[in-house]
Amino acid sequence: VKNYEQAQTANQDRFNLFFTLCLDRGIYFAQSPYEAGFVSAVHGQVEFDKTIDALQKVFQEL
Repeated sequence: VKNYEQAQTANQDRFNLFFTLCLDRGIYFAQSPYEAGFVSAVHGQVEFDKTIDALQKVFQEL
């Protein structure tokens, strides 16, 4: 997505399902597809591995 017009074409229902599936697995993303997420200095390998594992499962369900 490179601009607002492209962002407007996003499938909101699919994003809502993505958000919910992630949250069910302990992974929090912003509640809007127009927001960004950030990694901080307190995130380490354990958090990255947990996130990757959760996202692999989420993408299989989508």
